[in-house]
Amino acid sequence: MTTLERQEHQVSGSLGVAEVEGLLDLAAAHDEPCEWYLDLSQAKHVQQLAGPRLAAGLRALARERLVVELPRPVDRFRVLYRSGLAPSIAAHADEIHGEPDGVIGSLRAQPTADVMATNLVIFTAVDDGALVVRKDRFASRLWAAMKRQIPNARTRLTEQAQAALVEAGYEGVANIVDHAFTRPFDGHEPRTSFCLLSWQEDMTAKGSDALGLTDYFAQASSALKTEGLRWLVLAVVDDGNGIPARHSLDDRIYDGPFADEEQALALALEAGETVKIEAGDADLRGDPGWGLTLIADALKAASGYGCLRTGRQLIELDAFSATSGWVPRPDPQPLLRGTVLQLVLPVEDPQQGLPV
Repeated sequence: MTTLERQEHQVSGSLGVAEVEGLLDLAAAHDEPCEWYLDLSQAKHVQQLAGPRLAAGLRALARERLVVELPRPVDRFRVLYRSGLAPSIAAHADEIHGEPDGVIGSLRAQPTADVMATNLVIFTAVDDGALVVRKDRFASRLWAAMKRQIPNARTRLTEQAQAALVEAGYEGVANIVDHAFTRPFDGHEPRTSFCLLSWQEDMTAKGSDALGLTDYFAQASSALKTEGLRWLVLAVVDDGNGIPARHSLDDRIYDGPFADEEQALALALEAGETVKIEAGDADLRGDPGWGLTLIADALKAASGYGCLRTGRQLIELDAFSATSGWVPRPDPQPLLRGTVLQLVLPVEDPQQGLPV
């Protein structure tokens, strides 16, 4: 039996976006078979946008073998559950160290088990399509779960925020069903897909984190009523094809010129554009090709922020920006085989809007 070289990465304190992107870069650059050792024992917090990206990237770390050291039990809600890392660790870790975790244990035994906790809802294994049979059915399950686990949010959401949640959640999950694990995906198990919703009383971003939420928060703090302000975060995650590979039907696109990948994503973003007819392996729902356009319109109306991380690309939508619609970052990012759609929605205190 050949002993694999070990590559170690320890997370200390708060796991940020820059650290996750650096780890993805290391994984993409490391060609030799190895065992990745991800040490979360000193982790206490995972910043917004960081957790779901790492969750989608764990498949790359588990290419040969992945060992994960869990954080202390007192830190697990913030590090494992609210970040979305728990379903991905359950799916991909070959070995798990630390005090046993009940949530991860349940997910390893039953990968389709949803995760429900105070202020947190995770629908797992959403690639089976059961969550998005119809948009009204998706909305019904979403509101029912929120009523049980996030009751404060359900009563405070504006109509615009409700519309953004339904559009982004439904379209994001439907895209996973139709595109994540179809052609040209190699089809091997295990795989990770989930839809996560969390309620945050306070959110911050590092000023030095160029790929985070710093600019959005700076503008939101001057445009919104900050007293009693809360946040609702949605993440729809898969570790499948990624949009460029799916739209080009070519998984080698990530090995080629970045311009080819940019063109594939640009085509996918065009209203009414779809690869379903050419691929012939996904259902046609209504008028296909409008998902990201619908999400953008709803997010703008709700004064939110959204980002889509896929392949070597990051595109963003900031409701307070002078530029409308999805805006791509011009520089290539480390390779992420999969797609991560994340929304941050402000939830103002309705009492602050009442006349005195």
